Amino acid sequence: MSLATKEFRGVYERAEEYGFHRLMHAGEIGGPEKIREAIEILGVERIGHGIAAIRDEGLMETLAERGIPLEICLASNDLPGEQFADGGAGSAAGEEYGDDGGASIGGDFATWGGGDDFYG
Repeated sequence: MSLATKEFRGVYERAEEYGFHRLMHAGEIGGPEKIREAIEILGVERIGHGIAAIRDEGLMETLAERGIPLEICLASNDLPGEQFADGGAGSAAGEEYGDDGGASIGGDFATWGGGDDFYG
């Protein structure tokens, strides 16, 4: 299910008034346009599940220029880390689920090129 991004504008404006940081999950369901809407309409500072960003070079540039990081789990989405690292956008690797067939924070760390020992 996906609601129109503009439906959340009032809530995000109120959050900004109170000094809250603004995050939205976008780009896992829907394409890169959902991420762009979250940035332009809601003024988000962080994107959860922004995997569709890689399909839009201009969006990757926008993310990098504005310092908007993506929260993505490379292993559970079967994505190569270098595509996101080379795009210039900040990213946070993470474990999406406790047991989703082998995805782990350590595995994502290795996929990003950080070696094979996240905890060491």
